[in-house]
Amino acid sequence: MSIKVNIAVGVGTKFAIVPSESVRHIALQNTNTIVEVDGEMYPLYKGATYEESRKVDDYFDNNSVEEMYIKEHLANREKEYDVTITRFGCAKICATSAEEAMEKANALAESDIAWNEDWSATDAIAEE
Repeated sequence: MSIKVNIAVGVGTKFAIVPSESVRHIALQNTNTIVEVDGEMYPLYKGATYEESRKVDDYFDNNSVEEMYIKEHLANREKEYDVTITRFGCAKICATSAEEAMEKANALAESDIAWNEDWSATDAIAEE
């Protein structure tokens, strides 16, 4: 009885998770890259030579494999975030209500506000 082990095999910018048995005829080398698929981490293997890479490509073309982009599945990859940064200021405003004070504050020019040198990051949104 053999245990089925899946591995990540890539060619070019794409890879697939395949049974290791199905690609044992291809000389593969570890790329020292880790990809993550459905919460599982896999070392990424590619053909050891150009000819072996062509065999991987042929395997992908002739079998029903779900090809994925390596870039989109890199484990622990850095993402770019849009971070909102606010700074704090104060202005004396005479008004009959808090709502009126807020309306007047929203109409102020930057030069009308005594700005504090402190700032704070309020949120970070990952870019898709």
